[in-house]
Amino acid sequence: MPDYAAAPIQPIVEGVVTFPGGPGTQPFFDGKGVSAITRAPGFLFGAYILTLDVGLPGNAGAVPFAPSGPPPLFAPDPDVRTMVTPISTGSPPASFVQSIGVSYIPSALSGVGAPQIEIAITEAVFTLFDPAGGFQIIVWRGLGGGPVA
Repeated sequence: MPDYAAAPIQPIVEGVVTFPGGPGTQPFFDGKGVSAITRAPGFLFGAYILTLDVGLPGNAGAVPFAPSGPPPLFAPDPDVRTMVTPISTGSPPASFVQSIGVSYIPSALSGVGAPQIEIAITEAVFTLFDPAGGFQIIVWRGLGGGPVA
């Protein structure tokens, strides 16, 4: 049997964000690795803050910063990668997503890293919006094997 704990990279967040009440309503996260999801302050559509789950093994509730030098603003450890995939709806299926931005929000405490991830999604004219089908998010963390390629 393979030793999955020895894998050079493992997901620390896997899930789907949906809008059960429709676009513009409270987002809902279904998966692992996120303990809370809210809309970014001041935004009614398309901007979300996901708080990492402190209790998830390998996660510890924050994406750590690179160990050398002072941590740059919004830059996580080079061993971290995030993928956000919109879920299409309709016939033919379409998501209408033009761009997706991902930022890591650093903790106010020194040496903690980034306990939150902010996601911004825009449509064709770069206006923030909620994709009707929601989106999938996966965050991978390398386990000391160097930068994730």
